[in-house]
Amino acid sequence: YPGVSIRNDAQIPLLCELDFVHPVFLDTSPVTYSLCMYAHWYLCPHSGVDRTMSVVLKIIHVSNLRKIVKYIRETCARCRYLLKKHFLPATGNQALYSLIQAPPFYACMIDIAGRYDAHDSIKKRVTKEANFLVQVCLTTGAIAIGVTLNKFNSPCSFKNSI
Repeated sequence: YPGVSIRNDAQIPLLCELDFVHPVFLDTSPVTYSLCMYAHWYLCPHSGVDRTMSVVLKIIHVSNLRKIVKYIRETCARCRYLLKKHFLPATGNQALYSLIQAPPFYACMIDIAGRYDAHDSIKKRVTKEANFLVQVCLTTGAIAIGVTLNKFNSPCSFKNSI
């Protein structure tokens, strides 16, 4: 091909000074994806995006190669294990317990509101001392109110919950 003339007066040398030509592939070609996977698994095993791109670009030229290599790196199970990405939620002023998976009332605040006179449902003239135990769940924000009829001598002193 050297010395091929396009016009009569102009001589344009084609490929006479080039030693090696990189093949060019489309980014949608299955050959490109296969070669990128081969580079990712065998030529530079589970390396970063830039290193894998440099290895592939030594072999072929592909436009939008970074997109393909990023996709391979994000979908590779071994790479995800090696990255050890941690999820840190960005939240406002919240309690630490609200970010932990826990059952309701796993972490709660308790307050005693007390000494109220309670009337018996059967004997109308009899009054008993009653205290309210108010629990606020830090995880869900739920509120539970319990009524106690004694002075918290035993841990099971709830009469009923509302």
